Amino acid sequence: MFDKIITPVMTACYLSLVFILWKLQQYIGDEMLRVLKEQIERKEIENEAEMLQRDAAIGHSTRAINHELNTLIGVANISTFQIEAKNKSSDITEEIERLNKSLSYMGRVSSLILDGLGSRHASKRIISLAELCDDLKLLLCLVSEFYLEQLRFEFPENAENYEFEERTGSTYLIIHNLVKNAHEAVLDRHGRAPSGVIKIKARIADDNIFLSVYDNGIGMSSQEIEDIHNQISITTKLDGHGLGLKFVKSECVKNGMDVVIKSVPNQYSLFEIKVPMHIRTD
Repeated sequence: MFDKIITPVMTACYLSLVFILWKLQQYIGDEMLRVLKEQIERKEIENEAEMLQRDAAIGHSTRAINHELNTLIGVANISTFQIEAKNKSSDITEEIERLNKSLSYMGRVSSLILDGLGSRHASKRIISLAELCDDLKLLLCLVSEFYLEQLRFEFPENAENYEFEERTGSTYLIIHNLVKNAHEAVLDRHGRAPSGVIKIKARIADDNIFLSVYDNGIGMSSQEIEDIHNQISITTKLDGHGLGLKFVKSECVKNGMDVVIKSVPNQYSLFEIKVPMHIRTD
C-alpha cells in the first residue's frame, strides 16, 4: 500500500524537478543572450563615441591650425608691405628676418598640433632664453603701436647662457597665445589708456626657468581657470574659437612643463610656466 502511494509522489517530484531545471536552463540561456546583446550594443556605442571624439579632436585641431596660421600669415603680409614700402632703401634686413621667421613658424604650428592626432612626431630642440626673447620681440611687435607701448620684457642680461628643450617652436607659440589673450583682456579693461600693462618675464631658480605672462586686464574667474586646467575650450569673443588657452595647456603637458595660473577678476592674470633647464655636460 505504501509503495503504491510513494511511487506516484516520487514520479511527480521528479517531473517537477525536471520542469524546474528546464525552466532554469531556459532562463539562464535567455539571460546570457540578453547580457551578450547588451555587451555588443555597449561596444557599438563605445566605438561610435570614440569616432565622434576623434572627429571633434580633428575639428578642433583644424580650427586651431587655421587660426594660428592666419595670425602668422598676417605678420608675413605686413612684413611684405613694409618691404615694398622700403624698396628704395637697403635697410630691409629686419623685415626679411621677420618674414622668414613667420613662415618658419607656420610649419611648426601644423607639426605641433597634428602630432597630437598621431600624424607625426614633432621634433625637439635646445633653445636659449636669448633666442626665445629675440623671436618674441620680432614677431609680437606688429599688432599696433599702442600694443607695443603696453608690452614689457624682463629677461636676464645673460639670457644666452640659459637653455631648455622644447618641441620645436612650441614655447614661442605658448607665449604668443598668452600674450594675445593678455592684450584682449587689457584692451577690455583699459581701452587705449597707458595704464594697461602686459609683462613677459623670465627668471631662473633651482635649475629651472620660469616664464610668465602678466596682465592687469579683466582677469578670470576660478571656473575659467579650472576649465583651462581641464583643457576645456573657453572664449568670450564672438569670433573666437577658445582654443588658444587649450593649446597652451596641451603643449605644456606635452613638453613636460608645469603651468600655474593666478588671477583676480578685474585686477590681473598671471600665467607662469616652469621649464627644466638644459644642463650641458660637455
